[in-house]
Amino acid sequence: MGQRRLTNPKADDASKRPMQAKQKSNNSVLNATTTRKGEVFRAQRRTSEGVNMQASQHIINVPVNKSIYNGYSGKQFSLADQPKRPRAPRPTLKIIPIGGVGEMGIGKNMTAIEYDNDIIVIDMGFLFPGTDYPGINYITPDITWLEENKHRIRGHVFTHGHLDHIGAFRHLVPKIPAPVYASRFTIGMLQRTMEETDGSFEPQYNELNPEAHDIVQISDSFSIELIRVNHSIPDATAVVIRTPVGNILA
Repeated sequence: MGQRRLTNPKADDASKRPMQAKQKSNNSVLNATTTRKGEVFRAQRRTSEGVNMQASQHIINVPVNKSIYNGYSGKQFSLADQPKRPRAPRPTLKIIPIGGVGEMGIGKNMTAIEYDNDIIVIDMGFLFPGTDYPGINYITPDITWLEENKHRIRGHVFTHGHLDHIGAFRHLVPKIPAPVYASRFTIGMLQRTMEETDGSFEPQYNELNPEAHDIVQISDSFSIELIRVNHSIPDATAVVIRTPVGNILA
């Protein structure tokens, strides 16, 4: 057999490799640099990711709704955890029986109405005692609390002239003085009882006409109106007390 003669292999010609024709990039920065293209792309990606991360952190650190999220630390915000401002107590309407409730008989009718810094008093009667109180002619209400707050009493209002509603007037009104409001006949009965005293104290009487539906503003908290009612004595009335939180019919 004949022998084949082997030629020496030639060096690899890179110019003849397929797909080796360099395509010119549209990026002028890449064309002017000797840095490999992959490294440039990776650097661009790292920069882009860093910018996005910083932007997202910036958004998180400025919460839009603090009731849902409070900062990047992740601390939950709750209105219940926030310090509350102290509120001034609101005035309350109080109806305070001074007498006439739970008594051993009929009498000592007297009621205080309190709202904010104002007090008005309805009636001022006494009680005829039973046989358990020998030698006692009558019993009057305990007005200790009213005496302690007499500077806040704006007026005394009387519904009618029976003694269980006006009998203690001459004994008590000098201790808790304030303007007196009643119908004409009732004022006459009050004046009659005051004649039995030494006459050193003269109340300030204010006559109200139930037929005219007079409304009198006694204080910032109270206005009153007398309404005609049927009873066994002339000029008997009920009292409408108007307050900032509602009306009372007494």
